[in-house]
Amino acid sequence: MTKNSKNPINKTSNSNSTAKPEQIKPSVGIIYSDNEYKSLESKNSAYYLAGLLATSGYSDIYLIGLEQINNNNIGKFNERLYYCTPGYTLSTPVEAPVSCITHETWSILPTCDLILCTVNSNDTTILATKLVECLAINNSSSTSSSKKIPVVSLQRGVKNSSTLKDE
Repeated sequence: MTKNSKNPINKTSNSNSTAKPEQIKPSVGIIYSDNEYKSLESKNSAYYLAGLLATSGYSDIYLIGLEQINNNNIGKFNERLYYCTPGYTLSTPVEAPVSCITHETWSILPTCDLILCTVNSNDTTILATKLVECLAINNSSSTSSSKKIPVVSLQRGVKNSSTLKDE
């Protein structure tokens, strides 16, 4: 950004009034492993990230299960979400506001501004294949210039990010 450019997050609805800038909330998709095989760490990581983002109030958060096993959860998040602040082992859990957290299907990903991946290492190849399919469908069907969506791997393991990049 140049020194004279404005913050892209804030837009003013009327340039000649003293109205407050209208906040544009970016959308963040968080993909986690939801299969029965050792998925609790992946889901806990996704919920932790969702809690941090929800507390900031900065973005709309979409939780997407890799396998979409339980489609009954699609829609607004209806659980209480607690997390402990980083670095404090005996801290009091913080309750995150869940009004901006939604369980969604893969179809929401092309509209996201950022995709975070917390899937298990053994699910990385499946994730990469599904991401390519999901995002390729959006790029081929859009008539305008397609946006590049950053995909961030927040997984344990040294080869996971390169597996995602190679696919």
